[in-house]
Amino acid sequence: MWRFKFLREDLQRELVERARAEGAVFAMDPEGFIVTATEEDHRRVGHLEWDIAQRILVHCSSFSTDGNLESYVMERDINIARGVPYLECLSGDGSEHVTFELLKRAESSLPVGQRPWDRDKPVTHAPRPPPPRYDGWPDDARALVVRAVVAHGGHPRWSATDCIRLRFEAARGPLFALKGYGQTFFAPREFEVRPHEQVTIFHDYPDAAHRGRFAGGDVRLERVADGAVTRDSPDHRRTFQGLARYRRWDALDALYFFGYALWHYHTVPFALGAARFVRVLYDRGELTGVEVEFPAEVPTHCRRQRFFFGGEDGRITRHDYTAEVIGRWARGCHFWKAYVRAGGLLVARQRRVVACVLGRATAIPVLHVDFGDVVVEPRPSPYAHARRS
Repeated sequence: MWRFKFLREDLQRELVERARAEGAVFAMDPEGFIVTATEEDHRRVGHLEWDIAQRILVHCSSFSTDGNLESYVMERDINIARGVPYLECLSGDGSEHVTFELLKRAESSLPVGQRPWDRDKPVTHAPRPPPPRYDGWPDDARALVVRAVVAHGGHPRWSATDCIRLRFEAARGPLFALKGYGQTFFAPREFEVRPHEQVTIFHDYPDAAHRGRFAGGDVRLERVADGAVTRDSPDHRRTFQGLARYRRWDALDALYFFGYALWHYHTVPFALGAARFVRVLYDRGELTGVEVEFPAEVPTHCRRQRFFFGGEDGRITRHDYTAEVIGRWARGCHFWKAYVRAGGLLVARQRRVVACVLGRATAIPVLHVDFGDVVVEPRPSPYAHARRS
């Protein structure tokens, strides 16, 4: 996902009007940025932005970062790796523009010891994931999801997120009773979701001396004191075959189910464009959702799922799927509620699932989970060492 904005309102209006005339698909975020989701639309809008910028970039002798040089240098590196140009107008009067040459000049002006090349040892960090490509998506479906991505905080904020912490408050419903909640397994104190690693950590689970870790389909219990693994089960989904899926859950079973579920919930809508588009969904003639198919390597309830969007900003309101580890009959309509803004991201603190019959939500409750405080922690900067020196 790419963002474009001239701080001069007349130039931004011109950019919006010309982008629409060119047929580019984009959304407007709350800060007034044009947001594009595909490389094709990025290049369309980027070409127009540069065309407008050339009129005012006759001379450029200074560079203003407003204290954000680090983020712009990092964005430059990421986009160079993708092979795409990075242009963004920064200054209030529109007279300065970020180019690779200007960034180099700005980097050179930093005090010795704070420049990226002054690091005395490599800084290891996970690269930000590139925006999804929306291959094969029609324009109306792509625009619907792009709007939802913007509402949920935007791809740049999500891709810069290291983890999302959710404090557990309450859980109830027939599914919990059926599977042994409060008897054969218990809730953790806190969930830690790492959206870019396929990892969910359960703190104080199944007791204060341990933690549970879901990692890409594997589950294990670790001692907090020394990290030693006390129980583990690689590829735990394989244990839910045949009649075994109807068993009561133990600590590893619940860790697997809620681990992959919470991980996946916090990757959408941002990663929806990487899924295969199936069809658009309408309600009374209005486009309200999409049906997609996720790749087999994505740990989730089932491969084919439906997402519905609503509210004033197009956020996710409902999510339909089949919980296959419970049974192929376990079709649910999952309502995302009580959103809060944390670290710039929109996070649901209440999750309600009811039975789904013939594609329609019923009044039959399945589960109800409430979360308390939500904390979003950013990824460490690749230039963190340079700042400390």
